[in-house]
Amino acid sequence: MVRPLTVSGVTANVAVTVLATPPPTVQFTYVSPSRRSNAADQARYQAILDSLANDARFSWIPAVDRQAYASELALYQTGMRTQAYFEPQDGTPYPGNSQSAIDERASQVRELVARVGEFYSYHTQRSIYLAPLQVVRLEQSALHYWTPMIWSPTNVDRNPIVNSITTELRRRGYKSPNPNPTRSDTIHVYIMDGGGGWAGAWMWENFGGQAAIGDVSACLSRPDIPGVEPAGARARWPGHIQTSWVTCTYNLALGTVVHELGHSFGLPHPVDFQCAGLGEALVMQSHWNADIQSPGFFKPIAGVGTNIGIMKQWDAGLCKPTDLTKGYPVGIGTPSRPNARYRSELEILLDNPHFRRNP
Repeated sequence: MVRPLTVSGVTANVAVTVLATPPPTVQFTYVSPSRRSNAADQARYQAILDSLANDARFSWIPAVDRQAYASELALYQTGMRTQAYFEPQDGTPYPGNSQSAIDERASQVRELVARVGEFYSYHTQRSIYLAPLQVVRLEQSALHYWTPMIWSPTNVDRNPIVNSITTELRRRGYKSPNPNPTRSDTIHVYIMDGGGGWAGAWMWENFGGQAAIGDVSACLSRPDIPGVEPAGARARWPGHIQTSWVTCTYNLALGTVVHELGHSFGLPHPVDFQCAGLGEALVMQSHWNADIQSPGFFKPIAGVGTNIGIMKQWDAGLCKPTDLTKGYPVGIGTPSRPNARYRSELEILLDNPHFRRNP
């Protein structure tokens, strides 16, 4: 359409592009608990985990998961004696306890989100639409959101922190995943204080999806030294982060978020689809190699051509497949395109409507 525009008394006709439908959106939300856990939180958590681990009514839960509940309970009982299991280990409160603290952390998360967008734009030469960051001071403690819900002996919430946060966001009127995700093309990404280093992601049928990443916000204060942990950053993690190989660096935070969002775009782990040979060169396998000081925000890897960060093209010699009858050698689908035969990560991204051609 053509719309008249008046500037300094001069009227001109300006062409305005009107989109029939809004573009697919990636919505990041930064959430932070507003209080420490209390005795009531602790009693509720211990009772539910104890039931899941030991009550015969839950015998339908796979043995490996029941063992995980028992192990989690043992870790929790040990950690809570120091009051550091679901709270920052150095005794400081979560940023959500203070508006000024959450504002400061939110500005760092916004910068991280912008760099996530830059990573994908660099490697695809296309743009994605990142909605303005939502910042939410949650109403409860981290332990409250981690407590599994038991609706009946045969219906147990297996993903408590993401589902309980989603329920609260929806109740309070914030943007949140559609209750029927097959109808939505929006991807929601939670950056969760108190998430304990947990990360996961899903792609749904209509190019929508969800990703969640715990406790990366504590690692964002020093992008000028992105491969080094800022002083005291690890101590601001809660005790339920397993730190044997995880570092609290800006680069790892960036790589983790890019990796999980990649799953919501439909990207699998390449090693699971006959491309183990490029593992160190691809963010979907080695997100710890992200580096904001390198081109494309990924460390240079010798001998892989353009297949750095994102697999640009299938190469049997580089991917070293063990079975040419499945995976990338024959092409793979995604939850949104189950019948597709994609031969590279770049093909998956370029066929996703979240990626639009640059003008």
